[in-house]
This record gives sequence, C-alpha cells and structure tokens, in this order.
Amino acid sequence: SRTAAVLAMRPLPLWAMCRLGAGASAGAGDGAVGLAALLSSAPSVGHCLADHVEGPAGLALGSTCRAAASSLHVAGGLRIWPHVSTSVANCPPRDAVRALTGAVLLPAVRTLALYGAKDDSIAELLDAFLGAPGSTPSGGGGGGGGSGGAVGGLEALRLRCSAKGGAGAVEKRNSFGDFAGLGDTGARTALGRLAVAPRVRAALRSLDLAWNHLGDGAAEALRSGWPVGLRALRLDWNAIGERGAEQLAAALKAPAAAALQELDLRSNPLGDGGGGSICKAAGGHGGLRWLGLGETSLTDAGAQGAVPELMGHPSLEGLDIGENALTDASCEALARLVTSAPRLRRLVLRGYLFEPTRIGDH
Repeated sequence: SRTAAVLAMRPLPLWAMCRLGAGASAGAGDGAVGLAALLSSAPSVGHCLADHVEGPAGLALGSTCRAAASSLHVAGGLRIWPHVSTSVANCPPRDAVRALTGAVLLPAVRTLALYGAKDDSIAELLDAFLGAPGSTPSGGGGGGGGSGGAVGGLEALRLRCSAKGGAGAVEKRNSFGDFAGLGDTGARTALGRLAVAPRVRAALRSLDLAWNHLGDGAAEALRSGWPVGLRALRLDWNAIGERGAEQLAAALKAPAAAALQELDLRSNPLGDGGGGSICKAAGGHGGLRWLGLGETSLTDAGAQGAVPELMGHPSLEGLDIGENALTDASCEALARLVTSAPRLRRLVLRGYLFEPTRIGDH
C-alpha cells in the first residue's frame, strides 16, 4: 500500500549466506545446526542477519529461515532490526508511526532513516521513536504487543527529503522544488527533540540532514544544540549561506564538537566569506578527517584565503572543493596544502559539467 511505511534493510552478507547454506546442506536437518554453528563462530552475525528480513521474502534460506526468523523476534512478535529506513512522504505520520512501532522493537534500533519528513510532521515522528518530551523510556523486553519502549542507543539519524541521493538531483528538483523536506523550523524541532532524549543524544555519532532546505537558522540551532560525541555531520544540498557558515564555524571551535571527524557542506551557497570561516575553524580542529566544500560558490579569491587555513592539518584525509569557480590561480595554494598536510589522501577538484570555468591542464 502506498499509504504504509516501507521498510528497507541491507542485504544479508554473502559470506553469511554461503556458510548458512553449507550448514544446511551438510545434513543439518532443518538448518538450525548450521545457524547455530554460524552464530557460535561469529557472535556478531545476529546483527548482520537482522539487516535483511524484508516482508514475506524472509531470508530466502529455505528451512533455515524459520530458525533465523525466530531468533530475530521477541516474544511479542516484534522484529529485532538494528537498521531501519522508511519513507514517510506519501503517508500521514500516524500511519508511519503505527507501522513501525507495531512491528519493530525500538530499543534494538541503532540507525534510523526517515525520508520525506516535513516541518509539520517531524515532531510527531521523533516523539514516537525517541519518546515524547518529558516521557520516561520503558525497557526493551518487548514481551507485549507494543514497540518495547523508545529508541535508546541510536548511533545514526538520517532525515532527508528523498533516498535518491546525488544521482536524483534533477528528479528531486522537478518533483519537490527547492523547499523539500525540512527547513529551519523542522531542524530546530529535530534538534530540540534530541536535546530532551539524553540516551539518544549520548549515543548519536552520525547526523545526516542532507537534501533538505536548511538555511542559516538551522546552522544557528546546531551551534546551540550540538550533540556531544557527534563524529559525522552531513548538511550537503541545503541552503546555508555565509551567516550560517559563521555559526557552524563557531560551533566547530566549541568543546562540544571535539569528536567531529567528518563535515560535508557540499552544494550550499556559502560564498567566499562562508568558506573562509569554515576553513579557519577546521584548521584548528585537530580531529577532522573530511571536509566537503564542493559547489559552495567559492572563487579564486575565496580559495586563496581559505585553503591556507588548512595548511599542515594533522588529521585531514580528504577535501572536496570541486565544482566551484576555481581556475589555475587557486592551484598554488592547493599545492601547498597537498605538500603540507601529512594525511591528505583525497582532493576533489572536479570541474563544472557545463561551464567553461575550470582548472586547466597546466
């Protein structure tokens, strides 16, 4: 049904499929022996198995499916799925909530992706999964018919307008326009919900807010509500400008952001001023490993001022500065960065697809 939330899991690893199949074909009866042998030799395989149990297809492992499926459910029938991805674009929030909370053991969820949430629906969705403000999370036994409580140890949260990613840029624009997904109001709501969910806030390591229409207000909200312990922040394909970049730069300098390793701001109109602010803050952030500044309206003048701020960076492994209005005039600064940053392994200088402005052969 188009009005029901669609759950999508990762495929079962090939090595697990092969070992399960071998166990079943070696006289393992109904497959339980093969499964038990696999679980005993690789205790973490339960996590992998839970990645793929999609509807009636199950694990497609013949009789082994019954043994595996039984181990992936609690007594009340809720599924143990650490990785949950669902589209809420074509259904009311209450239907998405009902579909997930009636099927998945929420305390077992470690990564949650919600596609298509909007400013007026994000509060209801996050209240259902993280627990409403002021509520007390229940335990994760799951013996009854409910969801077993709220999500607790959530390590990654993704809130995007679409699951298509960069390959669907044109389709996204044609289908949704420039105001798809969350705006500043939705971002403030989401960060506010994280702030009052202490268990989630403490465990969260990755926050993906790409492919929305976040602006400077969202950057300001991030500065004031930064999740301590966050390692990866994706804000690409949004509408953050120079003022928002200054807010993010201030956040990077604060102790709360000390754990951050990856920051992606690709396809935001930061301009020369915003790019300079981010690079200056990143230059003093010793643990940063990846910085995405592609398609952020940088010019040669901006790059010549911003790139030197990253000189000698001790941990930077990758920098995306492609699809900006850069020419040969920026290459000297980039060359000095390459020779001075000891761990730099990847430098993206991809030019415009349809514009003549680009770095030349020399």
